[in-house]
Amino acid sequence: MNNYLREEAVGKEKSALFQQSYAEVAELEREVVGLGKEETVRLRQITEVSSQRERMSREAAKKVNKLRETKEYVKVKDLVTLDLKKKRKEMQTKVRLPSIHDSLVALVWKACCCALVALLP
Repeated sequence: MNNYLREEAVGKEKSALFQQSYAEVAELEREVVGLGKEETVRLRQITEVSSQRERMSREAAKKVNKLRETKEYVKVKDLVTLDLKKKRKEMQTKVRLPSIHDSLVALVWKACCCALVALLP
């Protein structure tokens, strides 16, 4: 009988240990499921952030290209403006010279005419 009671006490110990172990396993399984869900959420966030980074990178590249094109456009327009200013200055000079030239020619002609008139009897 003593052996039976000893075996029963050992059985109860083993049963309690088994139940405790079973509860721990169940808790760990719930934790694994929770961590799996958390991993899924974080992977989704990583994917979203990665695609957002790529989108922003493409936009930045477009803006850099647009800036480069605009700078080139401004350079061309500055050169055209400079060329037009030179042409305007040349035209103004040409317009002034004939008027000065014409005035000088008129004065010389007048002087010649006066000299000829003075030489006539």
